[in-house]
Amino acid sequence: MSLKRFKETFFLLFEVAQQEALDFRLFTLARQCGVPEAHAQERLLQWAGPEKLILLAAYDGSRYRPSHEWAEVNDLFHSAANGGYFRVTLLANGRDFIEDLKKPPIGFPVS
Repeated sequence: MSLKRFKETFFLLFEVAQQEALDFRLFTLARQCGVPEAHAQERLLQWAGPEKLILLAAYDGSRYRPSHEWAEVNDLFHSAANGGYFRVTLLANGRDFIEDLKKPPIGFPVS
């Protein structure tokens, strides 16, 4: 799957679930979306960082800590305190991205 398609597939999971926050395991998400784990992790960090589409957090045994508070990124994605689950929360830009995906394309279909 292309990385563009991965982005679309990933964000549409929120539309299907009708929720603003979902919990994932990196291995399962990567396999479900057909991309290598390393690419999934890289893209999630990009969408949480510069693009500000999502908030990443994982449970550290006492609370959910956002991604920028984890010293090691692997600890975020593989937190033993939560069985390797991490939480993704949509931000306003992420919701806008989903709305744009749902809009019909402009122009005429090309055969």
